[in-house]
Amino acid sequence: MKEKKNIVNTICSHFGLDKKGFNQSSVDFFDANLNKDNLAFFDYNRVMNDKSSQLGRTMSDKLRVFLLALMTQALRENQKDGLKLLDGIAEINDTRLGYSANSSYGLSIGKVMKPLFFDSLSFLRKSYKADQISFNAIRLGIKDISYDRISDICVSLCLIDLVSFTQEQANLHGIPLTTKKRFSIFDITQKIWQTKSFELPEYQGKTIVFIPKRYVSSKVKAICTLDQFISYGFFNFLAYSEKYSHLKRKDGKNYLKDFEEYLKKHNIPFKDIARDLLSNHKNILDDFESKHFLKIEELSTEELVKIANS
Repeated sequence: MKEKKNIVNTICSHFGLDKKGFNQSSVDFFDANLNKDNLAFFDYNRVMNDKSSQLGRTMSDKLRVFLLALMTQALRENQKDGLKLLDGIAEINDTRLGYSANSSYGLSIGKVMKPLFFDSLSFLRKSYKADQISFNAIRLGIKDISYDRISDICVSLCLIDLVSFTQEQANLHGIPLTTKKRFSIFDITQKIWQTKSFELPEYQGKTIVFIPKRYVSSKVKAICTLDQFISYGFFNFLAYSEKYSHLKRKDGKNYLKDFEEYLKKHNIPFKDIARDLLSNHKNILDDFESKHFLKIEELSTEELVKIANS
């Protein structure tokens, strides 16, 4: 008996775009597998690096305004208003992106973030003072914050822009907008969350939000990783620090391998080192991002298709 082959039902195949000659290479959105969470994320770094499109500039401004507001409340030790900023952040499963198996639909990420905000007030204040206004600072310096979590936060903040993109693409390709859904939307002017309803495409009773393919990334193609940041911090600062002078070899030099083995031996998390670097070295993150943003390339059609098929 032949093994039954799994059929990958993507946006293009479900809505008949493939019959019109469209595929992942010829559409502007990620042609997501609609039957599962695709192992990819909405990449903050790719958004911030996109200076050429209005969508990229609009979302970049929104993300920076939110971060400034959050860090300002941390600086003022205004926990009440800081926590209010987190209220509307949720896991938007409509994108079909994510690494969490059996994740709860619409899970409030704000509830997860609130205790982390309390625990990280001191770090957020130091980051603000050192002008480290970036979601990379949040991811690199705060425990339990990963690319996937940053993706959820950024999707929540940019949701109205992604909904508009979805509606534009639907109109362009003749995809029906059949279902209305209410979302919490971040108002960049008032810095509050408001509930609004939008018409969207749907699949098996669940709405779909399209993601521009140029903003999609995977862990394999991740930019500004924790390992990269530790390496950058070591070669530019820590290798010359008196704190780690005892690690020098006979040639008088410090080596990254020895440093990493020292951290492992003493159970010192990379994030502790990253947090110290971000708190004590102004402009380190800006310089680090500038270096790695030059290496950003869009995922190829083959890479995107592999994500949808895996």
